[in-house]
Amino acid sequence: MITIRDIVQYYARYNLKANTRMIAIISDMIQDPINSPLKGYFLKALGTLLEHIYLADLSWLKAFMELGNYGKDIEEDLRFALEPGKSLFQNFEDFTLKRQKLDMLIVEFTSKVEEEFFSKKLTIKNSEGEEAECEVWKAIIQFFNRQTHYRGQISNILDQLHIPNDFSNMILIS
Repeated sequence: MITIRDIVQYYARYNLKANTRMIAIISDMIQDPINSPLKGYFLKALGTLLEHIYLADLSWLKAFMELGNYGKDIEEDLRFALEPGKSLFQNFEDFTLKRQKLDMLIVEFTSKVEEEFFSKKLTIKNSEGEEAECEVWKAIIQFFNRQTHYRGQISNILDQLHIPNDFSNMILIS
């Protein structure tokens, strides 16, 4: 019988592989991806978009780890230090290393959680500071869905630049 844990582990492995493919395409095809401008997007540079995705993933994973008493300091593991007004990544290579490490932590975390974890409640806060409570299984599906959404945006950006890309097929990637 397939469990939520099995599905979440599958998503984590897919996420790692899809991000690895996406990073390889960006690295091979875009000079200075961190400063590459975006037209028609809320965030004005590819690096800013990648940082936005990374920070949200970090925040979600930290919330999951704290709820599950995972016993790791994710910020220490990732050597995370965010200074207001400064970019989190020095360059694309720095982003690549940090993204890969975060994706590996996601895989590691999902391999250790027990099925009971998904029935717990998680309190989340939106950007306006409003709190809501939801079941972990819904939050973790949202976590992975959000990653897919943003990879879709990056795929669209690459399409506009006429850069072939395909990191969206879960069955072929995982």
